[in-house]
Parts: sequence; structure tokens; C-alpha cells
Amino acid sequence: MTGYTWPGNVRQLQHLLERLVILSPGGRVDDEAVGDAISATEPRDNASESLADAEAEQIRRVMAATNGNKSRASRILGIERKTLYRKLERLGMA
Repeated sequence: MTGYTWPGNVRQLQHLLERLVILSPGGRVDDEAVGDAISATEPRDNASESLADAEAEQIRRVMAATNGNKSRASRILGIERKTLYRKLERLGMA
């Protein structure tokens, strides 16, 4: 984690740590999980994927990881719960 430049702010680090805890089996975080989580936050070089597609996929992953808990998901995603509800409605996931 110290080798990453953290272009975001402290909130980015907080969200990464929350994702690690939620997505790690048994609550244990290993080096591989940290590397995967950091690489997931870096922009992908996939020109065919739109921003909306990437956002939808991230929302799906976080909703699955939180077992549908919208309050936790909105905290992890760094958005207001009302915003998450609107996005879920738009994605047909409400």
C-alpha cells in the first residue's frame, strides 16, 4: 500500500480499506487482496467500456459484496444513499 501514489484523498484510502474488509474471505486481508483492490481502483485501459458501464459494474459488485445493504454500499461507493437508489433504479436493480 505504501508503493501506491494515492492520487485521490483520504476518502479513497478509506473506501479501499472498507472494500478489502468486505470482500476478503473470513475478514483476513492478504497481500494479494490489497494488490487486487488497488489495481481495481486504477483506471482501466478498455476503450470499448463506457463510464456508465464501468459505474454499473462497480455498483453491482459492491451491492453483491454488501448482500444488498444499500447504506453500506453507498458508503463504500462514496455517494449519497439517494443517489445510489436513483442509480439502482436506472440499472433495473431497485
